[in-house]
Amino acid sequence: MKRRVLDSLAAGVSRLEGFLESLSSMGVGKPTGKDPREARSTCIGDGWRLRLAITCHEGRPGIPGPLHGVPVAYKDNMEYPGEEVRLGSPVVFTRSAGIAEPLARLAGLGAYPAARASMDEYSLSVTGYNEFLGTAANPVVPGRIIGGSTSGGAGLVALWKAGVALATDAGGSARIPAAYTGLYGFKLRSSQGSWRGVHKLIPSLEALGIIAWDPATLALSLEAIQPGLLARALSTVRLWEEGMPRPTLLIPAWVGDVADSEVLEAFEAAVEDLEDAGFLVVRPQAVILREAEPARAIVTLVEALDSLSSVPREAMPQGLRELLNLAAGIPGSLYAKALKSLEGLRGALHATLQGVVIATPAVPVDAPSLEEAERLAYSRKLIAFTGLANALDMASAVVPARSHRLPSGIPLPLMFTSPSPSQTLAITLTASSYIHH
Repeated sequence: MKRRVLDSLAAGVSRLEGFLESLSSMGVGKPTGKDPREARSTCIGDGWRLRLAITCHEGRPGIPGPLHGVPVAYKDNMEYPGEEVRLGSPVVFTRSAGIAEPLARLAGLGAYPAARASMDEYSLSVTGYNEFLGTAANPVVPGRIIGGSTSGGAGLVALWKAGVALATDAGGSARIPAAYTGLYGFKLRSSQGSWRGVHKLIPSLEALGIIAWDPATLALSLEAIQPGLLARALSTVRLWEEGMPRPTLLIPAWVGDVADSEVLEAFEAAVEDLEDAGFLVVRPQAVILREAEPARAIVTLVEALDSLSSVPREAMPQGLRELLNLAAGIPGSLYAKALKSLEGLRGALHATLQGVVIATPAVPVDAPSLEEAERLAYSRKLIAFTGLANALDMASAVVPARSHRLPSGIPLPLMFTSPSPSQTLAITLTASSYIHH
């Protein structure tokens, strides 16, 4: 049995190293000029001062693999032996006996657990706001919010204290902090990957995610969590290179109503780059995509209330207490109706959007000031685009368009969303070569 396991691991490592060669041949490299294997320990530096890390681990493992030596920051809703899981709060949810399955899978490819990263309290804020640990600060644009709820993980990757961050995403929790730190972010579909050892707050909407420096590390990390995904994505890219039509990029007509002028201007410039590269772009007038938002909000509130039912309200920030008070007034019949509405929209749109990728900015505004972290923490403003993928259970990726900057200096975060995770990853790998220079 042991021999078969070792042979299987060796075959998997060999296959992933082949993927690395394929990615390199496609021109998918490291646009920042940095190698995630060279990221340094979170146990020193600004990770503490900026409220990004909770615990850290010294040392690097000797396990061979395509992610050998890459330090991983994992969110405070994931188990690691001997550590408490607190969801960024004063409340201990569990004392870990084992290791979260997604983290174990990354470690199996040579990465090593480097830090338990801070997060917005109870995973329900999207700015990095945390009364208990202290609000996480953005290391890329000082004085601005970092986004959340995977705030610490994104900050540690941006600081070069980790090469990849493990995330969960129920409304933008992986993609918003990736957007505001100029990183790559990806949300899988809710059924993908193993959740063993990961504490899910919003079961109907939440998905595993990855934040990474570069598309190659992003792709390999996703392959570790969801085996077979990268092979299918690379096969799709090769078919495109051989002449099969690329998916149509669909830009909802309401993007201009939601994004402010600075974000919209940079977004349109990035879209023009993709059109010049041969992508077909359409702008339909239909608003059906936005119909999912009210139902998403209801489901989020009701399921959060249920998941946090054992937590004393006095252990919560005021804004969260107010949200849960609102949730307590939602009748069960309305929750059931919202779930049914989402199921209907998912079925209809997954069929309609075959061969189509929704393209939007990841965020509607440039990174707000740190002083606005509390005011915007529980607002729906920042998830105007990201929440769509959770409502419709689609894969969604953020690609930093480094040739187009927002006034703060961060790259325009371009977001691709589709029912197919492999298609979403394929277009992420392809588009990154056109817009990251």
